[in-house]
Amino acid sequence: DRLCILRWETGEWSSCSATCGVGLMTRTVACTHRPSRDSNHTEAVRDKDCQNPKPSPPCAKDECQPQWVTTSWSQCSVTCGNGVQRLQAVCRKQKEDGAHWTVDPGNCSTMARPTKIRPCSLRPCESKRTSVWWRMDPWSPCSASCGGGSQTRSVRCMKGPEGRSREVESQHCLSTGRRPSLTRTCNVQPCARWCRDSTRYCEKVRQLELCPLPQFKNRCCHSCSNT
Repeated sequence: DRLCILRWETGEWSSCSATCGVGLMTRTVACTHRPSRDSNHTEAVRDKDCQNPKPSPPCAKDECQPQWVTTSWSQCSVTCGNGVQRLQAVCRKQKEDGAHWTVDPGNCSTMARPTKIRPCSLRPCESKRTSVWWRMDPWSPCSASCGGGSQTRSVRCMKGPEGRSREVESQHCLSTGRRPSLTRTCNVQPCARWCRDSTRYCEKVRQLELCPLPQFKNRCCHSCSNT
């Protein structure tokens, strides 16, 4: 007889859980019974004594507008030293079943895109002058004044900051790039076919290494042609 008067007492439905799309409404329920058929009050009993109540019905609202949803932080803007990371965002829209999917960013153009940044620090940047680097000496004088000559220079692999560096094997500097050239051509202009000295002091001009000066080079063409 007691089982015949078991029933659910239910409260009022709540407002919809969503402001757009599909949500749910909830209410309070309790399994109760009357101690006797002519009793005016009820008493709560175990929920399992009552049959399951009807499930909460879904509530439908207007279609949700797309909106920006932040996802993850981007990679650091640098590969060494200090940089920044940006919080990435995608434009998403809610389906009728409550699921979300990503849509074209243009659908969110009426809303401001989230812009957040934070600092990031990676390993210290390695300065070229504190690791290994090529040291290049000045070019030597050209081996000919015309007709094509050559110049040479010394190139060494150095390690450590300038002023306190030391020479090491060339292979250590190959990671910074190919070794700079050791030779180059110079004075490639053709030599004059008829070339003679116009003063008797040309031998002295050559000995004093005055041939590079135009006024001596022209007057002592023959003597200066092999310097």
